Parts: sequence; C-alpha cells; structure tokens
Amino acid sequence: MNLYKKIKKLDHDTSYVLITIVEAQRSVPQEIGAKMIVTQTCLDSPLYGTIGGGKVEKESVRHAVALLNDTTATSHLRKIHLTKDLKMACGGEMTIFFEVVRGEQWNIAIFGAGHVAQKLVRILKTLDCHVHCFDSRQDWLDKLPNAKNISKHTLDMSPEKIGSFKHLLPETCFYLIMTHSQHIDFPVAKKIISKNKNLPYLGIVGSASKAKSIGHRLLESGIAKDDIAKIYSPVGLNIGNNTPAEIAISITAQLLEVRGLHY
Repeated sequence: MNLYKKIKKLDHDTSYVLITIVEAQRSVPQEIGAKMIVTQTCLDSPLYGTIGGGKVEKESVRHAVALLNDTTATSHLRKIHLTKDLKMACGGEMTIFFEVVRGEQWNIAIFGAGHVAQKLVRILKTLDCHVHCFDSRQDWLDKLPNAKNISKHTLDMSPEKIGSFKHLLPETCFYLIMTHSQHIDFPVAKKIISKNKNLPYLGIVGSASKAKSIGHRLLESGIAKDDIAKIYSPVGLNIGNNTPAEIAISITAQLLEVRGLHY
C-alpha cells in the first residue's frame, strides 16, 4: 500500500499531518520528497512512511501531534539543523513541510430531549459523531447519558425567546427537531433554515399532517418552497413501529443514509 492509498483509507473525521522533506543540505537521513503520515494517536513513530527515522523523525512526529492538538495551527515549513537542534552528528539541514489536514467531524444537533431523543442519543453515542442536544427542560437533559461525544445545552426554546445556538454548531451540522410542542418546532425550524443556506439534513419528528402544517407555516413566513421541500418529515426510514426505540432506530438509519451522500 502506498502513502496516498493509506490516506484514502482513513476515516473522514480523522485529522492528520502529511510531512514532506522539501529541501536538504549536506548529510541527512532521507532524500527530498520523502513523506510520512502522523495522526493524533501516534507516539514516537508515524502512522505510515518515513523521513529517515531516529531523532529527526521522532521530533517531527512530536511536532505534528502538537499541531493536531492545537485547533488554530496551520500548515507551514520548518527548518531543522540536525546538529544544533537535535544534537545529531550528521550536521545537515532539512526543510520540512507540515501539511495539516483537519478531519470533518459528523455533528448532529437535536432539539428536544424527550422520549425519542432519549433512545436516539443512546444509539448515536456509540457512533463516530458528536451529538448536541438542546432543551429548556433541565430534568430531561439530565436524563441523557454522559459521554465525551454528547453535549447538553439548556436553551429557552419558547416561540418568543428562541435563543441563539448557531455559534455552537458547524455549517455541516445535521439537525433534528423533536421538541415537546409543535409551537416550538416551528420557530426552531424557521431559525435553522433561515441561518443555514446549505443544510445537509433537517428532520422533524411527527405525522404527515404535522409536516404539512409546519411546511405551510414556513411558506407563509417567507421560507422558499425549495428549502421546505428538503425537510425530512415525517422523519426516519419507513421501518418499525411507533415506539420511541424503533423510531430512534429508523432515524439513525436515515442519518447514516444521508451522511453517505455528503461524506
């Protein structure tokens, strides 16, 4: 397997640094063009490839992991003098390009922490995604499981006071609305559509008649017909029954299906 095939096999949300020797002077342990891949899980050695082993490789891996752990870090060139910087005897100089490639995390925002959300979040926490759950009812948020890929947000979702949440979520976020009231579902849906012009997914839990009603209200409020047509409602694949557990499974299946179209 060559290096680029190895990169292609990485998960879409895996961040990595592609390290390349772009310039070399005097005695160095590898040739110009030598490459290696480093991910956050690497310790002293790369995931794949080599730039010569030894101290220069170990230092480059350390530097690459530090870049991945710093969300503000960007790609750059770094010049290393093997004797002065690493106490190596060969005495050469290497200019190394550290290309930082950020993986795209799958983010899912759920508005409402009721019965379906309780089942759904427990399924999603086992997947490679990050779940953001919003509700004004702290007791329902407290019932959700605690996990590193679950964030709980207290949000006033009353029609008159729907709070700001956009700054918490990336533009590629998937959205699900399953609050305890249709009077809340509508303003949440309107805000999401108004603030996101390229939504990959917006699902609203409810019957076909509820979906038609919300669609009509969104149209009257100025939302474009084409944008309304992109809403998944009733949400989920047409499988299972109407119990919260099976609805959650059907929604998960649909999320995975749509994710496959976008990543």
